[in-house]
Amino acid sequence: MNRALLLAAAALVACAPRIHDSGSSPASAGGPDAILVRLPLEGGSARAYRWGSDSVLWTSGERLPRLARLLAFDDEQGSLAYVDARGVPGRLDLRVGSAGPATTTSLTSLESADGWAIYGLTGKGDVSRLTPSGAWTFKPDEAPHGLIPLADGSLVLLSDAGRRMTLRRLHPPEPRVTDTSSVARSAALSRSAAPMTCR
Repeated sequence: MNRALLLAAAALVACAPRIHDSGSSPASAGGPDAILVRLPLEGGSARAYRWGSDSVLWTSGERLPRLARLLAFDDEQGSLAYVDARGVPGRLDLRVGSAGPATTTSLTSLESADGWAIYGLTGKGDVSRLTPSGAWTFKPDEAPHGLIPLADGSLVLLSDAGRRMTLRRLHPPEPRVTDTSSVARSAALSRSAAPMTCR
């Protein structure tokens, strides 16, 4: 039996019929049914279940590749961004059941804040943004070693400056840095909803 990765999504109503019963559900009263999406790590079809039930509501029309990790979920578009075992970013469209790579170009430092825009670094150190509507590339003066996409649509580029780290923010698709800052070097980074203020 393949191991599976479980993802809870509360608004998958476009992929499955509305079902009413007396069983408990984490969805709010009168709101959409809570749906659990099962993604096979070793590759295969994604399946959706109503929370608390073993009955399959929906099966993806296309098979997913072997997955390495999930990036983000776009709850408005019903799109799940992932990275496959080869390091290629892709998307699963929960509304139509399609799954496929987001690019054929090799990228590193793959990140996404919303499942819609996937960011990565090319072999030349350029920043690439992949969206369902197209690709965008930014050539920074200094190649970053990490990317942090934020919920407001902006992107922070991280660069190593010895004992400190340089942070540069831009708002794609605008091809210019709007803010810069420097912080003490850290071994761990985490995304926060707090705004970035730079001097």
